[in-house]
Amino acid sequence: MKKNRKINIFIISFENLAKDSATVKLCESDDGLKTIVDLPGDLLIISQATLGGRLNARRFQYHNNINKDIGLEYYDRLVSNLRELCSQNKDNVVHAGSYGIRQIYSCVTNGPVMHIIEY
Repeated sequence: MKKNRKINIFIISFENLAKDSATVKLCESDDGLKTIVDLPGDLLIISQATLGGRLNARRFQYHNNINKDIGLEYYDRLVSNLRELCSQNKDNVVHAGSYGIRQIYSCVTNGPVMHIIEY
């Protein structure tokens, strides 16, 4: 990935997440808040099935997670939609992790920030 501003999106699965993620004004710039599409930078999408876990007797259980085939379909659709939305800016590149496998991820940030979009 290029060494410039990056946005990471962790997903379970949502159909409208692509448009909402790309058009929400959450990135600071000298001109005020900007959307992901407005800024030069890369977008990294990582599937995160463990966000669906529920605590039960001091252990997490994942019985309510989405079916793997449906999750893959939503994930592929999200990646495709974000690539289309971000293609408006030639300085945006969308990178996507693999769905349904263990992924090792490391990140250095300028502060812990998390935004949750509920559907």
